[in-house]
Amino acid sequence: MGASVILTLAVLGSAVLFANQGRKPTAAETNATTSVMTKARADTDAIREMARNSTYAYEQVRFLSNKIGPRLSGSPQAAAAVTYVAQQMRALGLDVRLEPVTVRHWVRGREEAELVRYPGQVERTTQRILVTTLGNPVATPDQGITAPVLVIDSFEQLDELPADQAEALREAGVETEMSSDIRTELWRKFAFLAPVAAVCGLARSPIGPVRATPLGRVLLERAIRAVIAVGRASGVLLGQDEVSHIPDFCDSLPETNKPSLLRDLEAGGPTEIDDLSGAFSRTARIVGIDTPIHDTAAIAISLASSR
Repeated sequence: MGASVILTLAVLGSAVLFANQGRKPTAAETNATTSVMTKARADTDAIREMARNSTYAYEQVRFLSNKIGPRLSGSPQAAAAVTYVAQQMRALGLDVRLEPVTVRHWVRGREEAELVRYPGQVERTTQRILVTTLGNPVATPDQGITAPVLVIDSFEQLDELPADQAEALREAGVETEMSSDIRTELWRKFAFLAPVAAVCGLARSPIGPVRATPLGRVLLERAIRAVIAVGRASGVLLGQDEVSHIPDFCDSLPETNKPSLLRDLEAGGPTEIDDLSGAFSRTARIVGIDTPIHDTAAIAISLASSR
């Protein structure tokens, strides 16, 4: 197929050259072009049918997912995946060369937790529980954290959280607000966090100078509108008034307020940009909405934080 494609391009290029010179291709040249294009189309159709009837791609994804597992940048799993893919490509007869790449990466520390007080507890004992965390969080203090545990199995159960449990959380010092639609609340919070992080990260500036600059305010409002639009397209009950409420809240913040993403950037550490603008851009593509500000923030800040 490669030779056919190259020959096709050469013939077509000749046809364009002839046209530029004011000369029409001869009948033989036209027939040759048609013959090559027909052969190339047949080769392309054959490759497409092979791909549709083959399980090769599925088997490769299954191996990477089940045998190697999560592949955070800089992790042993990521290195193993690179080696495996290179081996598979060489097995197909391809010439493969690996380039060394240095990336900042997050290292998962020790994860442990235990119940120190619970119903039916035997005296002077604790109950170990399994915990995990998402990538790139801030570590807890060396002495750990002791706090009440509330078990929630679903968003629906969270929506039905009894008022007395909410009050118990308030008494423990946890700011708690009852919501009948937790999904909307989460999107409403995201509509503040992601745009502020994206715009302040791109500008390398606290919120004060951003909102005081006309174009900075326009970027912020457009980034907020994008989140509202994608949320609504995804079935989230967000009103258009959110577009004005969120900038109003931004106006109430101190001028020197910096999102955590900006502080991470300034410290030269990894950021959560992929979990904010990156994840949002992927969701936006699913519902068919363009999000240029978040797309730009995702790539620009990601590259900046990896240097």
